[in-house]
Amino acid sequence: YNITIKYNLILNHRGEPGVGIEIEQPDTTDVLETTIVEGNLIIRNNYGIVLWYGPEENPYPKNIFARNEVNYATSY
Repeated sequence: YNITIKYNLILNHRGEPGVGIEIEQPDTTDVLETTIVEGNLIIRNNYGIVLWYGPEENPYPKNIFARNEVNYATSY
């Protein structure tokens, strides 16, 4: 499947779980190649992006993160 999340303002997701963008996917790198997350403003969330079964490093660096408790996590 393909996921595209582009040019959004993702703001103030607080409380539980407080995730701006959460992507749950199978444990495979094939899915990462078909997922585009870029050009988003991700601001003041508990977690900016949570990618289940993702790599330790954020694979989506083409976003602006500000004042999130955690910008990127593989699970929470």
